[in-house]
Amino acid sequence: MDSPMENVEKRVREINLELHKASEEQLQTLQELAKQEQGEKYLFEINKKSNHLFEHLLYTWNKDRELFHYLEVGQSKLEYEKQKIMNSMENKRKDLTQKSRRLNKLEDNLYNQLRSLEWEGK
Repeated sequence: MDSPMENVEKRVREINLELHKASEEQLQTLQELAKQEQGEKYLFEINKKSNHLFEHLLYTWNKDRELFHYLEVGQSKLEYEKQKIMNSMENKRKDLTQKSRRLNKLEDNLYNQLRSLEWEGK
């Protein structure tokens, strides 16, 4: 049968292990979030360039009705696909942010448990 002090030490080791796992997961989540933000910045730059290109093409070819219409349809399809990608990226960012918050709360809870056990051990 374990003594109360041994039980406290065992629980401290368990909490420290949980903290280590949570910290590693938090680090991975923050790295994914940083990659996500870089991807969003890259997509923003691509959007600016494609918008500029289509504006230039539409301005240049506005007298050729058939080509103008073809470019407008192409631009609409591209805008639709860009919106789908942007929505997907936004949802992923929200998920990662929520996961990060959840992990922060878990870490806080574990640290509070450690403090309580330290008081018990004294």
